[in-house]
Amino acid sequence: MNKLFTSTAFLFFFLISQTLWGSTDRVRFLVDELVSSSNFKVRIAAAQELGKIGNGTIATYLEKAFEDENNEAVRLSILDALAQIPDIRSIKSVLYLTFQHLMTTTETSEIKKIVWNHRNIFDKDLWSIEALSSPYEEQRALSFWILSLLDDQTLEPIIIKGIVDPSTIVQKRVLMSLIEFPSQQSQEACAVLLQSTLKSIQSMAQLCVQTITYKKSNLYKPSYKQPIPSITKIDQLLLPSNLQTYLQNKKVDLKYDGQKTVLLPTRTKNTDVRFQSKEIIASTVVQSDLATNQNFSKLDIEIVKSFIKRKFPLIQGCYENMLSAHPDLKGQVGVSIQITSEQKPSGIKIITDTIKKKDLTSCILERLKKLVFPAIAQAHITADYTFYFAPPEKRTYIFRMDE
Repeated sequence: MNKLFTSTAFLFFFLISQTLWGSTDRVRFLVDELVSSSNFKVRIAAAQELGKIGNGTIATYLEKAFEDENNEAVRLSILDALAQIPDIRSIKSVLYLTFQHLMTTTETSEIKKIVWNHRNIFDKDLWSIEALSSPYEEQRALSFWILSLLDDQTLEPIIIKGIVDPSTIVQKRVLMSLIEFPSQQSQEACAVLLQSTLKSIQSMAQLCVQTITYKKSNLYKPSYKQPIPSITKIDQLLLPSNLQTYLQNKKVDLKYDGQKTVLLPTRTKNTDVRFQSKEIIASTVVQSDLATNQNFSKLDIEIVKSFIKRKFPLIQGCYENMLSAHPDLKGQVGVSIQITSEQKPSGIKIITDTIKKKDLTSCILERLKKLVFPAIAQAHITADYTFYFAPPEKRTYIFRMDE
């Protein structure tokens, strides 16, 4: 029987090697073999060859074949083929399959590897806002899960915030996601849902707590964080709205619940609360002073700070763009930003400026105006940031935060 399999697979490879590369006939032949061949080795080979074609239109065929396939080895080959196609449509298919079908542990690990290898296509701010603000619970759940695979520690407070989402679907995905952040904060967040009235949530929360305990006590390195050989990077962003449209076109029932995991005050009494920090990132020392007109939790403030922190390179870029004409340029620029319930910054203004270069301050203001934040409930946060710029030779590559 093994000889028959080997001979059949050899004949298959010979046939496709004689077919014109990239032709319509070749694609049709490969798809037919993937769907109808009784030899699983031939189906694996067909999936591998379809992945090499690199055309996004192949994604729909692979997606359908995965849904109809029962052999795990073939299913894994199909996932690998989708990973190899440098087209945004292949990632949409992967996320659709994740959303719609039960996966084995090995298949789940393979999908995580695909998302991690193509993490450059996910705008972290847009997906964070989608996780916190989408009116569709399935979209929020998937967004939290995606964020957990993007290899960015600053996203942890955003995922922790998902614990208070009223949807059980979201809560389950958040518990699965927090496992990727084996920290005390994530473990405490998982423990919150041990008090859930649903046994399924309690069980997942217990597993989350236990898994993080294990990972904290061992040198843990996620198995999915491995480069996929010969992968071609996708040069297009996958926007949350595009994925939502794709899922809806696939007749996925996205349940509209209108909920938002907004940044809520811990109590309604108006107070003035200030949060101060100092950070050194590249050549820019950043000192911040955040004030709220209501008492927000520390977690909410961390979420806002993480959004601003990820935009520091944009501010740094304004400064570095001027160094060619002014190589010794240095000094400080202070800005004040008010973040409102509209999710957009307002009242942005320069409060200190020792550099006195209008092009620099104009660039900083313009880039800050484009920021979008999570929803804030009936309140505002005022963030005062002071940027201390110095030429490249004085750069300090350390990170520090003092609360």
